[in-house]
Amino acid sequence: MNDDNKIDRHKKYLEYVRILPEKIKQLESFKASSKRAAKVALGYKGLHKTTNKISEFECARRIKKLRKIKDLFDKEMKGLNELISDMQNVIFMYEDIHDIKHKNLDLNYKSTIDNEYNEEVTQLSLKEQEVRPTSEAIAWHKKNSWYGKEKYMKETKTAYAYHYQIVNEGIDADTPEYYDELNRRIFRAYPELYVIKLSK
Repeated sequence: MNDDNKIDRHKKYLEYVRILPEKIKQLESFKASSKRAAKVALGYKGLHKTTNKISEFECARRIKKLRKIKDLFDKEMKGLNELISDMQNVIFMYEDIHDIKHKNLDLNYKSTIDNEYNEEVTQLSLKEQEVRPTSEAIAWHKKNSWYGKEKYMKETKTAYAYHYQIVNEGIDADTPEYYDELNRRIFRAYPELYVIKLSK
């Protein structure tokens, strides 16, 4: 792979890491809006039988409109889900290839990257060279043995995406607040994992 391809891949990686939390937040917003539209539509079902302030025709019209709104959100969610999945795959593939330590990082490659990325790449390289699991991370993994297993790769990738999201929101990693928030988001998305955790 030539230097230009390395630079392009690294730029894409940095860009995806930056915007992935925004996309996940947007997806959660779409989900909430879709559920809200469905809930409101359900509220209009049979409403004309309990009040004379709205006709059966008007109830049917509003239900139809709300279902169309829900369908639009569902369509957007499908496309966004695919985008998030693609972005996560790029991020994890890049980090797997480089072992997130970049032991073989070419210094010449680092020096040829555009100025706007020089500081980010330098900081990233230094941090990755020093990456070691903390005692907090090890303790969390013992309680969540599903993490990293092939059977739970989708859940693992989602947890990793939540990590970026939480850190980008200004919460320091490896703090009680961080793990509380990480657990809250993971178990809200995958309640079945909480059962696995309790069985350990």
